[in-house]
Amino acid sequence: MNDKIKADEIIENLEEQGEQKFFELLIESLKEDYNETIIENVVKNLNIVIKRKIEHNFKTVFPENNTQQNFNSVKSEKLPIEFVPEDKEKFKELFLEIGKAIIETHYTNGKIEEKIWTKENFSEKSTLSGNVRSRPEARKNKWKELGIVKVVYKIE
Repeated sequence: MNDKIKADEIIENLEEQGEQKFFELLIESLKEDYNETIIENVVKNLNIVIKRKIEHNFKTVFPENNTQQNFNSVKSEKLPIEFVPEDKEKFKELFLEIGKAIIETHYTNGKIEEKIWTKENFSEKSTLSGNVRSRPEARKNKWKELGIVKVVYKIE
């Protein structure tokens, strides 16, 4: 029983801080072979998610160490948006079928906020990119002011 309790504690810890820990390990392992610019480009284009195999609880995650990642050199004028599945047509098809998706908002301080997006006014005629880019936090530089690094829309 103690082993199960300890395993649950480790899983909870990894759910809360695992992404940051894996990024730190990845960055450290790449430092020997690549320069900082290449490593930053790799890190900003990756999404590492650690969660239990059972149903996921939606919550805001604050890593304990709250280490600020260096995203200041990101030159993008558009908010980086990713879809899971990556194929936008497949995503749209599944979204219309299931009726909901998860919006994961990633911040510079390591915080990840999750919300449910329901298809209420979304139809086959709706454009996926236009819909997600029209959100207030995705417009102009608002996302930078809010400290948003990227947003991931995913179907589970």
